Amino acid sequence: MRREIEQLQGQLQEAESRIGNLANLETEAAALRAEKSALELKLNTFTKKTDCETVVLKDERDALEERIKSLEEDNGTLQAEITLNNYERESIGQQLLAQYEIVEKKEAVIRVLEGEVEGLKETMREKFANHNPLKYSELTTEMNNLRSQIIFKDDRIDELAVVLDQINQVFVMEGFHPDRLPQHIKYVISTNEKKLQEQQHEIEDLTKTLQHERDQLSSERIRLESESSLRADKELEVTLLKEKLEKSEIEVFQLREKFENLMPEPQVNSAEFLKLKELYENLLDQKMEALVNLEQRDAELLELKQEAITLRDEVAKRKESLLILSQEKDTLINNHERFITHMQYKHQEMEEKMADQTKAYELDISEKGTHIISLQSQLTELQKDNTAVALYVNENHKLVTKEKMLQDENESFQQKVKKLEEERENLLKEREETSSGKDNFAHQLNSLTAERNQMIATITQKHQESVTYHAEIQRLMQVLSQTVQSSEEEKTLLSSKLSATEVALAERRTQMESLRKEVEDLKKVIDNLQQTMAKKTVQETEVLVLRKEIEGLQSQNSNVEQERDQLRIANAHFNTQYQDQ
Repeated sequence: MRREIEQLQGQLQEAESRIGNLANLETEAAALRAEKSALELKLNTFTKKTDCETVVLKDERDALEERIKSLEEDNGTLQAEITLNNYERESIGQQLLAQYEIVEKKEAVIRVLEGEVEGLKETMREKFANHNPLKYSELTTEMNNLRSQIIFKDDRIDELAVVLDQINQVFVMEGFHPDRLPQHIKYVISTNEKKLQEQQHEIEDLTKTLQHERDQLSSERIRLESESSLRADKELEVTLLKEKLEKSEIEVFQLREKFENLMPEPQVNSAEFLKLKELYENLLDQKMEALVNLEQRDAELLELKQEAITLRDEVAKRKESLLILSQEKDTLINNHERFITHMQYKHQEMEEKMADQTKAYELDISEKGTHIISLQSQLTELQKDNTAVALYVNENHKLVTKEKMLQDENESFQQKVKKLEEERENLLKEREETSSGKDNFAHQLNSLTAERNQMIATITQKHQESVTYHAEIQRLMQVLSQTVQSSEEEKTLLSSKLSATEVALAERRTQMESLRKEVEDLKKVIDNLQQTMAKKTVQETEVLVLRKEIEGLQSQNSNVEQERDQLRIANAHFNTQYQDQ
């Protein structure tokens, strides 16, 4: 019996040491809970940060879409301005052609008038050669002067024809034919519009893929949150199982005390001992169920770990896809910028060609104006000559009053002179019209230069906006890469914490196995006690000694239970504080 009592004392000491181990486990559980709360705080901050970044990215995407719409509107206005400029260019070319036709008509009229004047001079020379040789010589000199002037006019007309041929060559050079120029410009504009539409579709596809990736990341974040909640639930289940084990140990101690108190009464002990044995077996069954539940939770934790590994691989793959998409987006932006610079260069070339053409038109118009002025001076000289001839006819009319034929011819000559005066007035009117057309052309030229300057300013502004757009996209990609990196770091931390919890669970599992062995040992002790009770050879003195020793052990056990109750109260208080937080 003393040996059994010593064994019981050793078992009680081992139980006390186990209680100390349970206290250590409770401290470890508190530390794990604190780490869990810290991880939850980090996860909440990370979720808030990701939500804020998603909101910022959505706002920036909306701003970029608005910028793209404004760029499209500006592109439409530029295309409308280009069409207006082409229309005005065509109208200016038509006006120049009309003026050229008017000048040709005037030159034809002048030639006809010069022929008529030469015919009149021939008739006058034939009629008045016999009457006045001095006048005849003067008229011959005047005729020679007029011929030289006509030759000069013909030379000027040839020069104007050469200038018109040069203008036509300028239109024909490099495919810019006056008739085909609008079609060429329309073709270039249509191709540029198609390229812009293709780039816009590519940008929209990229934004859709980015939005899809963001949605997937948000769904993964929700999944991680659900997994963390499941992990917390499983930790709660582990704590509940631990509490059940503690309760079972308390019940074992209570059963031991009852058994020791009932030892001196062998008649009553047999029935109560059977009840205690049944309770003990029930406790063992509950303990086995708890162990089975722990094994199930361990399997679930392994599954969660595998899912976390798969999620990590998926995040890495999506990160690679995001990098590829960002590179494609950079290439598209570079192509768009190159296209804009090419269009600016083409537009500058068109403006330079238009400026050269307008300068050539202005020179041509100035030359034609000087030619018209010279023709008008020549007409005035012809009118003076005609007046001199009329005076000469009036002076000689007194001498040739008898010749009616000369009078009739003189009358016809006067009629022709009137016609010449009418033609001169018409030429003056046409000159005024050409001067007004020249003013209109100058006004149109000024408006075209102003529109050109405005187009250059708008193109530079659009280039600056495209540069800012490119910089904004690069900044967004950097922010996205930073968020992905931080999420990966958080996942690594969570995986390390999960591995630590798995190690702690393995240790607890070993402790549960040791407790199971101890329960089996206690069962053997109870069997031995049953055998000793069957023998009934225990003396009363030994029973009294055993009672005293048992009372001492009970007092020690009560002290240990009080300390354990205090630890439970502290643990419950800590759990309530943790749940409140």
